[in-house]
Amino acid sequence: MKKELNSLDELLLSFVPLLKKVGAKFVVVSGYVAILYGRSRTTEDIDVLVEEISKEKFERLWKEAKRKGFVCINTTEFEDAFSLFKEGVPLRFAKKSSFIPNIEIKRARSVIDKLTLKMKKRVKLKNETIFISPLEMQIAYKQIIFRLD
Repeated sequence: MKKELNSLDELLLSFVPLLKKVGAKFVVVSGYVAILYGRSRTTEDIDVLVEEISKEKFERLWKEAKRKGFVCINTTEFEDAFSLFKEGVPLRFAKKSSFIPNIEIKRARSVIDKLTLKMKKRVKLKNETIFISPLEMQIAYKQIIFRLD
């Protein structure tokens, strides 16, 4: 089935090659996955879990993102961004021209995050392979979050 691409799809398709270029394992999670599965809803961001990566790999991602016209909404300084990433603070990246939609990258820290990375599913979007969370992992994640509230 051919999917007509929207602004979220285009944003993700422009960011995924950056993750692949630096060799970072990643998986798309949350609302965007529900949209891909056919749920009618809106979201302003795409949540992406990223494996623990070295400072060098993160710096390559940072520089490549900047070169491709992305800015970090949280900070303009590499050292600050890496520190936030290591602390587990999600970082938001957007195209310079618009802060919505944006990509939120989060370091995979919890057992569920790591399982989600391990159990990821391949999806072809246009000519790019992306990795998404299995639906059952999305459900498990939401159940745990709601129990913590």
